[in-house]
Amino acid sequence: MTSMIPEVYVPLTGEEITVDWLQKEVLRNEISQPFRVLKCDTKCITKKDARDGFTSVLYTVDVDVKIEDERFTRTYNLLAKLYPTNEFHQAMVRRPRFFEREIHMYTKLLDQMRNAQKLTKKNDPPLEPLWAKCYYTCTNYSKEISGLILENLTTSGFTIMNKRIGLDFDHLSLALKAFARSHALAYNVKTVFGIEAYLLENIMVLDNIYDLWKGMFDSVFQSTVIDKLRENGKNELADKCQAFKESGGEMGIYAYLSKAFRREHRMRYGFLLTH
Repeated sequence: MTSMIPEVYVPLTGEEITVDWLQKEVLRNEISQPFRVLKCDTKCITKKDARDGFTSVLYTVDVDVKIEDERFTRTYNLLAKLYPTNEFHQAMVRRPRFFEREIHMYTKLLDQMRNAQKLTKKNDPPLEPLWAKCYYTCTNYSKEISGLILENLTTSGFTIMNKRIGLDFDHLSLALKAFARSHALAYNVKTVFGIEAYLLENIMVLDNIYDLWKGMFDSVFQSTVIDKLRENGKNELADKCQAFKESGGEMGIYAYLSKAFRREHRMRYGFLLTH
């Protein structure tokens, strides 16, 4: 018996991002006039030596397009977020459905955010969440892989955070304000359409993904916090962290995360934190 689900092309590497695919799938809903993709240049920006690539592999995709009736060639600076090629990393992504969560945000919840504002006529035009523009999403259910094509924000002056340094206060404030806007817009959806509809429409991003890694939180907290404090002679602070960990009982550190996420209708932005 053959599957009724159509086979969807999902690239796994930069080499599989082709001119034909960009022409027929990725940009067809973006450009209303007749157009032709002339060429595309892809570059992997995931640094494997920096322990990146656990939940996605990123490629910049610069696309030159000739649009009918336009004198000059137009360039689209895109970012392809693809499945990791390592099978172990793929399994890490599939269980919590990281890609499917992000795709749901762009293809379902974003429309709900806009429609809720239109119904109440609070904002005209509707207030948008501060997310990168999404051009295209794709999922191949038989192969269990997905992909997203987003705007490349580095061409607008943004830079990728240095994981070893982190964010300064100003950038951290901006990030928290962006999270706050997303949560406020999601809360407005719940308020306008009701909790039942909200739950039914958004179950994809409402379950608690952190249940999958209960034991990992303790081991990471031990190795990256407590042990490092003792190595640097800060035994008093290390003892306090040890007591905090043990106060969670058998669940350890996860006991506190579980309390924070115990409300079934609380939105989880796990994909933003882990990709």
